Amino acid sequence: MSEERAAEVEPWLRETLTDVEPVARGVLHALELAKEDLKKWCRDLTEEQLNRRPGGLASVAFQLRHISRSLDRLLTYAEGAALTEEQVSNSKTEMEEGAKRDEYLENLRQRWNGVHGECGRWRAVIIPQRGW
Repeated sequence: MSEERAAEVEPWLRETLTDVEPVARGVLHALELAKEDLKKWCRDLTEEQLNRRPGGLASVAFQLRHISRSLDRLLTYAEGAALTEEQVSNSKTEMEEGAKRDEYLENLRQRWNGVHGECGRWRAVIIPQRGW
């Protein structure tokens, strides 16, 4: 399938990850779709737009931090480990304002790279534990 065509089709319809059992594959495809949606809808936002809090609601910046950091925390629990001091500290700063756009995007890239791929945390930890 061409890259252009693949971009039009949701991950679960691309016939990827066929070596992964169906339930785990569904989770990985959902994460891939979330990654693509974040890239599509957030890549062109300015720092002001990322940090804006309309009506006092949480900013897009908060949502990006929360997605990234909560994914890391969930995988840590799945590994049977306790959260590190850094993870606990980071969870308390998700609402902070003023971080730079590149910081958000790099943080997300690092988290996604840890989840996907042959050595990703999901494949390395969760799939074997669940017997998939």
